[in-house]
Order: sequence, then C-alpha cells, then structure tokens
Amino acid sequence: MAIKGLADDHGEVRPLEGSLAGYGRLRLAGYRVIFKERPARGVRVIDGIFAERRALVYEIFVRLLTEQAME
Repeated sequence: MAIKGLADDHGEVRPLEGSLAGYGRLRLAGYRVIFKERPARGVRVIDGIFAERRALVYEIFVRLLTEQAME
C-alpha cells in the first residue's frame, strides 16, 4: 500500500541530496525504496528504481550508479 500511496503523495517520502539529488526515497519499515519522478505525456510517472534494507540501500545504489556511469 505504501508504494501505491506515492501517486497520492502519501507515505514517508523525502528527496535525496548530494550524489543522489534528483531521486526520492520512500520509507517502508526497515527498507527504503529509491524512486525517480518524470513527466510522460503530461502525466506524472514514478519509477521505483532500487529497494534494500536501510543500512545498505544508499551505499549499494551509489555504487550501482557509479558502475553504470563507467560503462
């Protein structure tokens, strides 16, 4: 339900900063879902990009972004 709530701006959401600026995070108990919003034909689209336990999510996601940039 919390992920569906993103469409209605519900849930514990916050924008990320620093190297993750442009992404948002949704808190789901001990997990975090990283997402990105984009417009598509005048409609707001929310792409769920990565989810992991809170203790690991940011470190792993930054590493994945860095690896993608190097390809």
